[in-house]
Amino acid sequence: MKALRVPILSLFAVLMPVVGASANDELFIVAEDSSVSIEPRQTTRRLLTLPALEFSLAANPECTGEPASMTLSIADEYATFDAEQLRDESPIVTTLRIASQQIALVAPADFCLAGEPEGRTELYVPDVSTVHGSLRCVDAENRSTMTYTSVPLPLRISCRIAEESDETRAQDPSTAR
Repeated sequence: MKALRVPILSLFAVLMPVVGASANDELFIVAEDSSVSIEPRQTTRRLLTLPALEFSLAANPECTGEPASMTLSIADEYATFDAEQLRDESPIVTTLRIASQQIALVAPADFCLAGEPEGRTELYVPDVSTVHGSLRCVDAENRSTMTYTSVPLPLRISCRIAEESDETRAQDPSTAR
């Protein structure tokens, strides 16, 4: 978890001056690229079923009053943070694990097909799913306001056949030049 915190926090250092300039309630979310490695698939399968995925998220709630609660959700998974947690941590960093059945199928055309070792080795999907965030703020008169935001979740898919062929070439002395 600590290894993921540094890249996400560095994005906040760059983007926070823009977000902090507003006088309105705001919820800013950054999603780290997730990655997965898959086995080559049969050429008759056009759709790709993804395994369970983990998404690392960082959120910064900004309230004109006090933050009361915040929820981050992806499909059926969610994390909720209360007022005390929102006061103690900024930004909020968490990871949500999404079951395979909750992720839409991907139609990658000619990516990672069995028998085609020279094909593409990596596929970038900029929006494999979406994280939804809600922030409840309370002002001095105890009035609540709600702020909502959604952010696409990027995914990098690598093909194991490419990984194996790179390892095989490195171990096979006959391919060395």
